[in-house]
Formats: sequence, structure tokens, C-alpha cells
Amino acid sequence: MIRRCDLLPQYRAYEREIDAAIHDAYGKALGLNCFRTYGPDFLSTDLGHYLGKEFAGETLDRYVLPEPKPRMPLYHLIGALDPLTPAEMKKAQDEFVAQQAKQKR
Repeated sequence: MIRRCDLLPQYRAYEREIDAAIHDAYGKALGLNCFRTYGPDFLSTDLGHYLGKEFAGETLDRYVLPEPKPRMPLYHLIGALDPLTPAEMKKAQDEFVAQQAKQKR
């Protein structure tokens, strides 16, 4: 298992992507959707090992679907702080890009 402390500093920004790629590759190597590998047949420890005794005996397959849904509803509420004008959108995009760049360092 790759742990955060094992990753070279330049790869820490991509930790989620690396983790997703490993899960996907594991499923592909077995000829399965990776979500089908989150049950006791494929995992050596239960969620209690990572999340505490209240999750003892449970595996991730209880919380995720084995196959992706073809469609999912999406709802978005506009709040008082959401950008509405082109200038507000540009400012929000610039802030988002700066935040993403900062996280990848």
C-alpha cells in the first residue's frame, strides 16, 4: 500500500489521481470494475482498521455501487455569494486556478 509519506514531494499534489489509477489498474488486472473489488473477497482488512471500531466488520462495498449509474440528477442552488456577472465569474475562475496551482505545489 502506498502511504502519503512514501510519495516523493513532487507527486504529493497528485496523490488522489495516483490512488484512483491504482484502484482502476487493480480492477482492470482482475477484469472487473474496481468498485467490485471493495468487498471482503478482495480486501484483507475491514473499514474498522482505518476508521475505528464502529466500522469493524464492514467493507467499502456496503457504501458504493458496484457499477456506475448511467445518469445522476444534479441540482445547484444559487446562493448570495455565487458569481453572477461576467466580472464575478472571471474573478472566481482566477481564484480557483490560483488555489489549484497552490495545492499542486
